[in-house]
Amino acid sequence: MNEPRTRNIPEGTSPNEWSGGTAEERANLNKYYQAFVDTVRTSGGNNDKRILMINTYGAFSGAVAVNAVVLPTDTVANKLIVTIHGYVPYNFAYPESTTTWSSSNPSDTDPVLGVFQPAYDKFVSQGVPVIIGEFGTVDTNHDGTTNVLADRAAYTEYYVSQAKAKGIKCVIFDNGIHIYSAEDNTVEVFGLLNRTDNTWRLPEIIAALMRGADADVSTPTPPTTITGNLGNYRFGTNDGVNYTNYDQAVWELTPTQVTTAQSAGAKLVLQLSGAPSARLDLVWQNPDTESYWNEKGILGENGNILNGSSVTWNANTLTINLDANTVEDYADTFTSAASLNLIIVYYGGSSVNDLGIVSANLVAEGGGANVITNPAPSVYGEENQTITSISDGVVSVNNPAGTNTGAGFSYEFPSDWATYTTVTIDYTLTITAGTAAKVTLKSGKNSYEGDIELNGVQYSQYQDFTGTGGTLVLQTVWFDDTKMDTPGISFQVNNYELAADMTFTFKVNSLTFE
Repeated sequence: MNEPRTRNIPEGTSPNEWSGGTAEERANLNKYYQAFVDTVRTSGGNNDKRILMINTYGAFSGAVAVNAVVLPTDTVANKLIVTIHGYVPYNFAYPESTTTWSSSNPSDTDPVLGVFQPAYDKFVSQGVPVIIGEFGTVDTNHDGTTNVLADRAAYTEYYVSQAKAKGIKCVIFDNGIHIYSAEDNTVEVFGLLNRTDNTWRLPEIIAALMRGADADVSTPTPPTTITGNLGNYRFGTNDGVNYTNYDQAVWELTPTQVTTAQSAGAKLVLQLSGAPSARLDLVWQNPDTESYWNEKGILGENGNILNGSSVTWNANTLTINLDANTVEDYADTFTSAASLNLIIVYYGGSSVNDLGIVSANLVAEGGGANVITNPAPSVYGEENQTITSISDGVVSVNNPAGTNTGAGFSYEFPSDWATYTTVTIDYTLTITAGTAAKVTLKSGKNSYEGDIELNGVQYSQYQDFTGTGGTLVLQTVWFDDTKMDTPGISFQVNNYELAADMTFTFKVNSLTFE
């Protein structure tokens, strides 16, 4: 049977015709399928071992229909296939009210992914094969002026590739209709093969089918090395629906973290591997009340900051003040929720992993720690004579005796971090000539000035680094505001009247501000 259902004729008699039917209708369909399998298996010939295929109610792909399917008892193993249909997004696939589709638009891609997940969870993950028995898009180019072939091809390739990633095969719908006729009500123009001369009418769609079938689409996994007090995230789900949304990074807050997030002046601090280049939203959930989507835009379509008073980007660090500018319903419900999930949604790649979150911290005003992990150094001065290379954050210094270049390397950080009390530098060192890596710490990025000597060796700006690494705790009071046009810490190579060669490599693993 194809799309078995109770037809909604006259109007209103079966309002769930295309949305999964009623519980009674779905149960009746399961009875039919058992009778179908029993009849075929006992009808002789090779029917005792044929592969048999059954629909969900109306071939609907939603969870209400998929989860209601009870596989018939069969006399032969592994000979049943479940089939569903998926013309989504509906306004693009069929009724022609939308003539554009883009793989970078979640409102276009989410419905496609939603077709596959219920069937994957219920059947494919349990070894039961699933086929998309029908999908496709109508031809809207009736008069030669509305050519959306490129979008139709992109849609087709995406659809098939994502189905393949879930282990689902696709059959594109071709009803042989090639000519639109409003007068004859011939609007389902799904024709691809010209059956008169056996040629493809739209070879671009066929090529897209093949590209999608050949695509190697891997399923992303959440990272396991994110530092900070929030740590690693999990992927989210689509507005509470039971399929994974790889654009979402979800942190489930502890009770203590909930209190921190709801306090005045709290911040979400994300260190990233590079600058964002696409839209980013901050969403919060209250899992106790199933409040799934409370969203505000943080970055625009090109990664631009939407609210500079509450969001900053500095030193590869995105700081989001949790206030009414960045948190939906901040004063009404966010600050009173007993439980919270914080969610970052990023639309700049195949998953939120492409945002490159290195560390994630939830910080209270005046408390907690901000951490920059593996900060990227920049070089200044006559570096070609002293600093020979930078690779993966490792600075190589080769300073012959008597060479005084004033070269240095520095690390940038957000301007408001200078108000913290201390900064802890975790570093790795390799000395190959000389007894120490001699540097003078300066206020600001790429700075030659700003020396303020403090009491106590461990807080001094003049350092002789020895050994193979360790940590150094400095008081941030020596940050000279007049030198902080670009906030940072500079390591100027201390080679004045250097009596012996000095060669070393130096890497800052992290900067922790407390």
